[in-house]
Amino acid sequence: MKRFLATFLCATMFLSATVLTVPAKEYISLLKDESYGEVCFDSDFAQVGVPLKINIEGHDGENLIYRWYIDGKRIDNNSASYAPGEYDLQSMISVDVFKPDGSRIGTAEMFISDLPVIYIETENNQQIVSKENYINADMKIQGNAEFNADEHLYKGKTEIRGRGNSTWNTQKKPYRLKLDEKSDLFGMGKSKHWVLLSNPFDTSLLRNHISYNLAADMGLGYQKTVWVDLVLNGVPVGNYQLCEHIRVDENRVEITNWEDLAEDAAKAIYNANKSSMTKDERDE
Repeated sequence: MKRFLATFLCATMFLSATVLTVPAKEYISLLKDESYGEVCFDSDFAQVGVPLKINIEGHDGENLIYRWYIDGKRIDNNSASYAPGEYDLQSMISVDVFKPDGSRIGTAEMFISDLPVIYIETENNQQIVSKENYINADMKIQGNAEFNADEHLYKGKTEIRGRGNSTWNTQKKPYRLKLDEKSDLFGMGKSKHWVLLSNPFDTSLLRNHISYNLAADMGLGYQKTVWVDLVLNGVPVGNYQLCEHIRVDENRVEITNWEDLAEDAAKAIYNANKSSMTKDERDE
């Protein structure tokens, strides 16, 4: 009997040691091998009082860990959804999602605004220091309750540089945009060329908007414009006016572009006389 009990105890201790050699976290991950996709919100924009829910490609979201933040500060919410309040407006909301074993799956982030939001990330996070030289960037427009049709938004490449005179010397700088392809932003007509006015001297942010609308009501030429919030390289930098860039174009100032005609004529003459004309002569 004593020999049996000793053998039983030794066998029990051996099995226990064998099981404990698999750490708890690894054991959980061995239960089910799941493939996790991109972490994103179920809505393209945030609205006060409307829950934002996390979607994870290829997963139902159950048994996961959620950590929510407003402007980098952890908030008391561990569920898969959060309804922004009025006090959350003009803030960056983010959520980190983890597996039950504590390993991180991914993060979703969004700026909470009643306005459309333009996100611009310059190549290598370069600062925009020139009014002459463009730098490459990625751009995405987040809509709102008024503007949410895909054909009036944008996600793609752009070039960006500074603009303005006195406003360029302020802390809140204006910018010129040159999109990778013509786009009908907010229904203002297709173009590659756009302007972000910063209005640093107008605390009301109304002067340009009112003058444009007044010109329209009087039947004069005017710039179409939409108020937006700008997030530049991950940092919210304030309210801007996205405007048409004034240029000769069928969707802008529709007049004869004599410079383009002259260039076309020069190219035609050059193509007909390539044997006797240099490119420098064509350009001249």
